[in-house]
Amino acid sequence: MTQYAAAAKVQVEEGFELVIEPIDNSKQHDRFQKAIKEGCHLVIATEGYAMRDTVIDIAPQYPETTFILMDEIIDVQFPNLTAAHFKTAEAAYLAGILAADMSNSGVLGIVAGTNVRTVSDFLVGFRKGAKDTRQNIKILTEFIENKTTTGNVWSNPNIASQITTEMNASNSADVIFSVAGGSNLGTFNAAKKLNIKAIGVDADQDHLSKGVILTSVIKNLGNVLEVMIRDYLKGTLKSGNHAFGLADAGVSISPMLYSRHLIPTSTLNKIDDAQKSIIEGNIIVDSAWGDIEKNDAKK
Repeated sequence: MTQYAAAAKVQVEEGFELVIEPIDNSKQHDRFQKAIKEGCHLVIATEGYAMRDTVIDIAPQYPETTFILMDEIIDVQFPNLTAAHFKTAEAAYLAGILAADMSNSGVLGIVAGTNVRTVSDFLVGFRKGAKDTRQNIKILTEFIENKTTTGNVWSNPNIASQITTEMNASNSADVIFSVAGGSNLGTFNAAKKLNIKAIGVDADQDHLSKGVILTSVIKNLGNVLEVMIRDYLKGTLKSGNHAFGLADAGVSISPMLYSRHLIPTSTLNKIDDAQKSIIEGNIIVDSAWGDIEKNDAKK
């Protein structure tokens, strides 16, 4: 929704035609080709993990069309293909500090949808932030994909609730980081019933369970997409991989409007100091994007 709002904002201001196509994984090639043949000059793939292979296949076939792939990384280079990925590990590091400091039991939980890079990057940063804060912290991890045969990992709150409850019952996990799209609601509801805390992702989810959700790790997709569309219109959009982290407001944590009063000042100071250190390069947070990101950084 934030990406649509960003595109619509620029469309209103600049006056180009904007066509929104619903996602249909079985017809991706057909939809892209239809749009291009009807005169589309810029194609934006908003669900990078699902659309990546299709975009990489089609981009070289239509060199006069520009493609933007959001929330993914590419290991091939075409002059008409731009990919934006987000250093969510940096913001998740801050959430890890918060979780470690707020845990009474010394046990944290992670409920994740599936083990893809866009999810794993959250996990890498969260674990490091928690471990750097509290060396002996225990971190449990469970993927919804391992608990269901339907393949419905992003909108399965019942499974997320079940995992959260089990983590608390068996290991006393009392802060749960939920990286599972719409399934997060299951974690939030279970956390409220169990009187424990949770952390959300992607957007500011804190209002969904006020005081239960300590913070959310946010990807500012809309802000980044707006910049990229404007760059395209100005003719300055560069191809290849582009990373957006704390330094350029590509990622952040929520302002904690409903939980700040519950958090010790010393913890808030730790988070502020860590964010400054990450931006200045004094704390390096590894990424799940791996060697591709490192190679791009050398160019």
